[in-house]
Amino acid sequence: TALVLALSSAYVALAPRPDPKASLLGCGALVRADDAAGVMIPLAPAAGGVPAIEVLDPLCPSCRAFDARLGASALGAHLDLEAVLFPLDSACNWMVTDAIHPGACAVSEAVLCAAGLDGRRRDPAAAGAVVRWAFERQAALRELAARDERALRAELERQFPAVKGCLGGPLVRSRLTKSLRWA
Repeated sequence: TALVLALSSAYVALAPRPDPKASLLGCGALVRADDAAGVMIPLAPAAGGVPAIEVLDPLCPSCRAFDARLGASALGAHLDLEAVLFPLDSACNWMVTDAIHPGACAVSEAVLCAAGLDGRRRDPAAAGAVVRWAFERQAALRELAARDERALRAELERQFPAVKGCLGGPLVRSRLTKSLRWA
C-alpha cells in the first residue's frame, strides 16, 4: 500500500501540467481534414460552399433523418458536402461486434464504386444516387441482407450496373477499410 501511495504521489507531483491554450486547439474542429487515402465522396458539391464532412452509414435511419433535415433547411445549399462512409455492419467494420445495419458494407461498397475508385473520375451524382436509393429502401435492404447478402449484392448490381465487377473486389474493400480508419 505504501509503494502504491508513494508512486501515485510522485506521479501527481511530477506529471507535466497541460498548457490550457494548446489543449483546446483541436476542440470543435478536425485536427486533420485532408483526404490522403481518397475516401471522401463528394455528395453535394457547391462552388464556394462551406466545406463539410458527413460521416455516413447508408442503411442508418438516423443518417437518413439527418440528410432529410439538412435538405429541408437552408443550410444544405450552402455546404460543399463530402461523405466518409462508416457502415455499422460487422461484415467490414471491426469496431462493431454485431451487424447493427446488415448490408451496410455492401451498400457502402456500391457508393464507393459508383463514385469512382481510380481517384481521377469522381462522380458525385452516381454516388448520391446510390445513397438516395438506399435511404428510400433502408428497412427492406437491411432485411434482405440479414437473409441473404448475395441477394443484396445482386440487387445493387441490377440497380446500378456500373458497380458490377467492382463490388466486393479488393480495391473497394481496401477503400472502405481506409474510410473506417479515417473516421
